[in-house]
Amino acid sequence: MKFFAAVLRLWSCAFSVVIGLFLTGLATLIVTSDIQNLNMTMLPWWKGTTLTVMLFIFGLSGILAGALAALKLIKPLLVLYTLVAFGIILDGFFLNGAHRFDGKSGAISAAWLALAALVAVAGSFAQFRDSHND
Repeated sequence: MKFFAAVLRLWSCAFSVVIGLFLTGLATLIVTSDIQNLNMTMLPWWKGTTLTVMLFIFGLSGILAGALAALKLIKPLLVLYTLVAFGIILDGFFLNGAHRFDGKSGAISAAWLALAALVAVAGSFAQFRDSHND
């Protein structure tokens, strides 16, 4: 059981760092390319400059949360980050109705992403299991 919990913790940290790197890179690309008309329907409450800033902040937060949890520092930050990420993914792709999938493959990819985020949430909580043995 300890091995499974360790794998979940590792997944959670890796998920946060990878999502963080992706979002930070995306925000950097938006700024350096001077993209003005970016439309991300899965994030309907963020538009324009606010979207870019939020992508950058959420990206850096993921990198920080994953790295600090991997170093066994500030563990609750990873829980918070994975919960928010899962909530945004779930709402953005499946609940708010603004996003439309181009086809079956897009919906399946979004479902896999949501499942990966849910497993990351479980892993973020698993870091507190047997923490006295760390």
